[in-house]
Amino acid sequence: MTLKNFARRLLQWRLGMMRTGLLPCLAAALLLAGAATWIDIALRAGADAAAGTPPEGRAGARETALAPETAPALPQTDNLQTYSSALGDAGQAEQYVRTLFVLARKAGIELVQGDYKWELDSGSNTYRYQILLPVKGGYGAIRYFSEQALLAMPFAALDELTFKRESIADEDLDSSVRFTLFLAGRADAALDTKGAGK
Repeated sequence: MTLKNFARRLLQWRLGMMRTGLLPCLAAALLLAGAATWIDIALRAGADAAAGTPPEGRAGARETALAPETAPALPQTDNLQTYSSALGDAGQAEQYVRTLFVLARKAGIELVQGDYKWELDSGSNTYRYQILLPVKGGYGAIRYFSEQALLAMPFAALDELTFKRESIADEDLDSSVRFTLFLAGRADAALDTKGAGK
């Protein structure tokens, strides 16, 4: 069927629907959908009967086919090792802040002195190092900087990104970016770098 024929049939169907009204067309569509469903069920039952599958076996096979696939559970120690290997090193916090400043320079944006906050998660004995950086630059540069930071530090999360423009004519935005670094390591190493980047 060509596009022209399809368009002609679609127009004929639309005009016919307008002449007969919406309710009869809706009833016809439901009737066709029901007939298609019944034919599908009959064909599947016929295929199962030809294969010799008993009805109770068909029901079990259907339930198995509809059950969501689940990934095999990792042993507890493997989960912990996977989690631990994804964390950054608390002793390298100052280096991570330097990385942010280097990436900002490469993106062509200006970082101003930020706020830094350590939090200990006593349940997992890991640290969250929150970094709030005031940023000035264009939207594309700020977005590029944020993406590069997340690629360079896969243990980081971008928690907040806010934009403010003083006037419509301003090309540069006043923005703030909040990263959280998820780190493991010695507490004293982490606390030694508490003032990193200030």
